[in-house]
Amino acid sequence: MMTEDRTMRQWGTSAAFGLVLCTVALPSWADEKEWFCEVRSAVRATLEGTEDVNFKKFKMNVSENEVQFGPSGLFHGQRLEMDEFVRPSRFEASDPRTKLSFREGSFQFARVIAASVLGVSAQCRDSAAQ
Repeated sequence: MMTEDRTMRQWGTSAAFGLVLCTVALPSWADEKEWFCEVRSAVRATLEGTEDVNFKKFKMNVSENEVQFGPSGLFHGQRLEMDEFVRPSRFEASDPRTKLSFREGSFQFARVIAASVLGVSAQCRDSAAQ
């Protein structure tokens, strides 16, 4: 009986150590992933009508906690907190006026400010794929 207890303790210790080792060895999702995006459509709608918004490209960095847009373009340095993070290529982020959905390179963005709505659809590629 004593041998079985010792064997179980040794097995438990080995299993715990193995679990910790595997966790440390896994890639970290906390690292940022950079995406380069090309706008397919960008429209601002108001009570007076709609207008195309003229901007073509932007960059964003994605981490487990937020999306940080590049310093130029329509989004110029804005940040959005994550609502749902599955992986760097599948997430949703928002603020009180904005909703962003990202799925495998497909970027969909909507923002409501006072009497206007901005909608942006873009296709993005991973910076590592260049």
